[in-house]
Amino acid sequence: MKKTFIFAASALFAGAAFAQHYDREDAVLTPEQLKLTAAAAPKRLAATPKKVRRFLVWDRTDGYRHTEGIPAFNALLRELVKNSGGKWEADFAQDPKAFELDNLKKYDCVILNNTTGRFFTSFKDEREKMTPEQRKADDRLNIKYRDNLIKYVEDGGGVMGMHAACDAMDCKDDSNPAEKFPAYPEMMGGRFAGHPWGAGNPAVTVLVEDPENAVLRGLWENGVFKIQDEIYTFREDYGYSRDKQRILLALDFDRSPRGDGRDPMLETQRKTKDFGLSWVKKFGKGRIFYGAFGHRLDVYWRNPKICEMYMRGLQFASGDLDDVETAPLGDAPRQKALANAAVVSIYALRDIDFGDKLDSFEASFFDTYKAVLSSPETAAKVEKLCADELAAKSGTLRYKKLLSELLQVAGAKNCAKEIASVIARDAPDAKNRYYVESLFIALARAKTPESLAALESLSKSK
Repeated sequence: MKKTFIFAASALFAGAAFAQHYDREDAVLTPEQLKLTAAAAPKRLAATPKKVRRFLVWDRTDGYRHTEGIPAFNALLRELVKNSGGKWEADFAQDPKAFELDNLKKYDCVILNNTTGRFFTSFKDEREKMTPEQRKADDRLNIKYRDNLIKYVEDGGGVMGMHAACDAMDCKDDSNPAEKFPAYPEMMGGRFAGHPWGAGNPAVTVLVEDPENAVLRGLWENGVFKIQDEIYTFREDYGYSRDKQRILLALDFDRSPRGDGRDPMLETQRKTKDFGLSWVKKFGKGRIFYGAFGHRLDVYWRNPKICEMYMRGLQFASGDLDDVETAPLGDAPRQKALANAAVVSIYALRDIDFGDKLDSFEASFFDTYKAVLSSPETAAKVEKLCADELAAKSGTLRYKKLLSELLQVAGAKNCAKEIASVIARDAPDAKNRYYVESLFIALARAKTPESLAALESLSKSK
């Protein structure tokens, strides 16, 4: 009980002591919002810590201050510490001296909560009073503490960053010609390039690229989910690279339109639709976990699975979740996840009817069509889904027609008996012949012994 009190008090003290340096005050969660956060927080750790783990929490900002996301995560972390059974301790800091190397050695992980800009420089109101020489000295200190953090990770420490932790330290050490790109984004795995999907945008679709990774295992079983939050994108020229980090989650670009209808590509510096949202990576002997969610005040209590993922990511970064795979996998998982998302999107077509606007429906249908052609594995998934939906009489007449057309492409190789049963059940009703004819074609195209036997059986029936 005593540790919990010290933790809470330190969090409140850190925020209150430095609030006057920021243009906007951090939100204060209401008792009801704190209860919602507590309800969403995992009640136990995913792995038993090898020892009591200490975290250094840093939410100081030099750029935009996330006055909702910062207190929201601090409230979640407070619950995680409370639920850790005394195995987690967290120190909140606002003084850059906390990043002296000897002090960093006390900690198992540094948590960067929405840090922006050159977050080791003096506060802006203090820098305005400095002479040019003093500002130069302040900039050198910023590089010193940045390099201390990087060395800490290289030597075996961990970093967890969320949301704006990748909108930071876009600066180089001018005295080091070997530093071609800013070293901090290279370590973190990303440098902010814009957020076309704002916090008020309709929910976006997220691909689960690495569902068997210990950070994600069992959370989103169908491989896709929706979330409303500000969605970050990352530069292509440095920082973000599928060859250097293992992507866990990514944006499904084509199923995540902007609410105002504008093309999101106009507001990012990327040329491709590869928008990673969470990843793990090794850096030297150390570990990095990053999650792009964390802007909205309600993002945690509305998304308990994100809370679970962040808890696991923190356990990985602090050295306790040992079975996390970190080897980069390139673009293949994204393509597989996109194919899976196309399959899952079929369900959204259940209510389509004649006369409905076709744009979004056609996009989903043809994405699925392409996915079927991409791999036998996807074709088998689509075949089973279509057979199950038809057997259950799901959706409208037009939906059934779309399913039957997909079966013509996917084939009826593994579900010939089920399709034959649907034909026998539905063919007597004249209106169903709209899709029953396509089911006959699907059986004929399959050309398997089972499909040919099914056709022969049907030919002998009334």
